[in-house]
Amino acid sequence: GNEFKDEKRNDGTRVEVRDPSAFLASDQDGILWLGYASFYIRLNGVSILTDPIFDTPTFVRRYVEVPSQLEHIRKVDYVLLSHDHRDHTDESSLRKIAAKFPKAVFIGGLRMDDIFNEWKTPSNPVKTAGWFQRYDTDGPVKFYFVPVRHWSRRGLFDTNERLWGSYVIEGESTTIYFGGDSGYGRHYREIGELFPNIDYF
Repeated sequence: GNEFKDEKRNDGTRVEVRDPSAFLASDQDGILWLGYASFYIRLNGVSILTDPIFDTPTFVRRYVEVPSQLEHIRKVDYVLLSHDHRDHTDESSLRKIAAKFPKAVFIGGLRMDDIFNEWKTPSNPVKTAGWFQRYDTDGPVKFYFVPVRHWSRRGLFDTNERLWGSYVIEGESTTIYFGGDSGYGRHYREIGELFPNIDYF
């Protein structure tokens, strides 16, 4: 049983949702939390979305509104997907992002390209990688795909067909770790040993 079930059900605590208009209108580096695992990151002039959810997918309950809808975001260079679960890889949101930003690069684990190729526009590049691999990208920001203790599935018969993971996002002077979903494991120590100068996680 879940001894915390009632406590969780009765918890009315909610995070404060602030107006991000000033940050979005600027060009300054920063990290904007969009709810759950969705972040808008600006690093060295590069704009990144992680596991973006702008709608409310089936079976997902939203406790607070998204602080900034897609129409307020002016630029997206990269879209990072940690794994294919529907609360991280939302078809409606990804189709809208691709339509608004047809040059945005879609990045994921091995075999995520079948999803990307179905939902993106013809001009959106797709890049996939295995654990501990660096993506072949241009510009001042480097992306590395690293392990998590998790799994993947979208339908009844595709369990673990697509690789799940997390990201190290390395800028010129700042490094960010985006974890996606994970249980505890030795991979955290391994990532810390490979990337000892992570600034934000």
